[in-house]
Amino acid sequence: MSIEYKVNRVSLPGFEEEQEVLYPSVVTRGTVGVKEWAEYASMRSTLSEPDVMAAMSSLSDFISHSLKMGYNVNLEKIGFLSVKLDTEAELTCEKSRGVAVKADGVRFKCAKELKEELATSKLIKAEAGKRTSGTTTFDERKDVLLGYLVENQSISARKYKALTACTKYQLHTDLEQYIAEGLLLRKGKGRATRYYLIKQE
Repeated sequence: MSIEYKVNRVSLPGFEEEQEVLYPSVVTRGTVGVKEWAEYASMRSTLSEPDVMAAMSSLSDFISHSLKMGYNVNLEKIGFLSVKLDTEAELTCEKSRGVAVKADGVRFKCAKELKEELATSKLIKAEAGKRTSGTTTFDERKDVLLGYLVENQSISARKYKALTACTKYQLHTDLEQYIAEGLLLRKGKGRATRYYLIKQE
């Protein structure tokens, strides 16, 4: 898997002559949430999707409760959360009385482990004019499939789609391609259909 990026041009205000700077930004493939995490976690553990969803709900409640009680929250290997404060007016020593202070969100500091993991990511510059959001290459999806089948006996179409974030069209064409290549064997019908890895000799 890889991270695609594009380079943006931005004009800097406040200069007599217009100046431009270049900065990179990620071309996102979309957004994943709790549902996708529950599917992912249930495939790699003995927990069911409802169990994972319940654990996530409990974690969310725990974080909110802890921050409201004045604690910082350390999510190991993910990051550090703390309450962000703000004032409704500029706060100075002379005008500190009567100024409303409010909680204004959460600060997040990325964990060292996560930073190090991301630092090893493969980066690919997106082709100019090509829409890349929400897409993966066939080879990338194939790598995900093979990685999953190392630990699992079979895969369903639904699981493949969730793992690779592919479109419905890609889902069907990919699976047919794997079968044509002699990589997968299809068994069952309808929602009970499963795909098994054919061992190569």
